[in-house]
Amino acid sequence: MRRVMLLLGSFALLWGLLALAICAGASVPAAGTPSPGPDQVPGHRAPAAGGGLDRVQGPPTIDRALIDRLLCQAHSPACGTGEALSADMVQAGINPAFALAVFWHESQFGRLGVARLTHSLGNIRCTPGWQRCLGGYRWYPDWPASYADFAALLTREYFPRGLLTVEQILPVYAPAADGNDPAAYIHDVLSHMRQWRLV
Repeated sequence: MRRVMLLLGSFALLWGLLALAICAGASVPAAGTPSPGPDQVPGHRAPAAGGGLDRVQGPPTIDRALIDRLLCQAHSPACGTGEALSADMVQAGINPAFALAVFWHESQFGRLGVARLTHSLGNIRCTPGWQRCLGGYRWYPDWPASYADFAALLTREYFPRGLLTVEQILPVYAPAADGNDPAAYIHDVLSHMRQWRLV
């Protein structure tokens, strides 16, 4: 039995390393293409149902130390900014797990796409009056600046309209009309929020 468990553990480790290697060499997905599954994210645990984890407005369901650990394990250029991400979201009444899951879905923690250049957690579209844009997206001088803007966007544009859950927010944030797949986005974000939940 012990030998079987060791073999299973070795297989799981190799599978995890393969998944990380795939992520590291991945190309930018086409618009509307779901991001890699949660089994390719460091710190993966199988999703579990329930617990009100679909609420975006609310207390943290992820430990602040885990946020930075996940960023660093994924070789994110935002490694070291997990404390800022957590603090900005908690101060705004946002569950940081939601922001982190959006960050993964949009750019695998800043490793893919335009986010590498814009320092953007959520690839927020440029709007009139925004200081600087790149490729149609808001540009930030650093990652923490994008965390603060993401929190402000949710508290200013979404919460006052009664959009408080993952299922309510994402179809507006990433509409199908822009080439997104809201159902896949919702599934991806909820899966990550559940796997990172506080025990």
